[in-house]
Amino acid sequence: MKIIMMDLMFTIVQPSENRWRLYQEVLATLGINATMEEIRRAYEKARRQGEAEEVTPGGRLPNGYYAKHWSRINSMLIGLLGYPDRASESNGLEVYGEVMGNPSRYTIAPTTLNFLKDARVRGYRLCLLTNQETVYVRRFLEAFDLLDTFQGVYISEELGYKKPDPRLFEEALTRIRIPISDIAFIGNNPRNDMEGAWRAGIDHRFLFDPRGEHAYTPTEVSYTVLRELSEVFEHF
Repeated sequence: MKIIMMDLMFTIVQPSENRWRLYQEVLATLGINATMEEIRRAYEKARRQGEAEEVTPGGRLPNGYYAKHWSRINSMLIGLLGYPDRASESNGLEVYGEVMGNPSRYTIAPTTLNFLKDARVRGYRLCLLTNQETVYVRRFLEAFDLLDTFQGVYISEELGYKKPDPRLFEEALTRIRIPISDIAFIGNNPRNDMEGAWRAGIDHRFLFDPRGEHAYTPTEVSYTVLRELSEVFEHF
């Protein structure tokens, strides 16, 4: 039995157009107007700064930690776009809730649905491993009729760690209980997904970032790039 473990956001589900259009639409509801290119540049800077300044607790993360982390990054994003008077964590949290918690802003490509079906036909078990709030993950699984698709759903809020911390992967691996050589991981972020999987000892690492939205994310970890999810069958 082989297991394909996957991220949810921007891997299985994708924004209807792209990440920057999604942010543009959400920010506009707060009266913040910017081009997609301005948002992309500000997002990359805010994320790098937020992750560099982040000091995580030594033990398990408290509930709501991930949402608070992203509310700070989003508030920095708003400030960098030239709206310091609106760069509050409450506005950052509102952006987070819409970007990461509203299934109506997302879609699943037909090729992804075919992949999920084909994987099960081929005898693979499918699992989710995602940085997210539990309520949002359940909302997406229900909205896209995926509740019965995955044999395991492992969420940062429930396990107490977040990628790229290898302990998140390790917590999931202890529950899966099969040899690590029979597990592959597919994600969209070179740092969070590929480095996290590598640090946990997963050798079969696949990056699925069809829109190149994480081309700016540096990593020294090796991985295989997938143009389509089905290409994983050629390697694993």
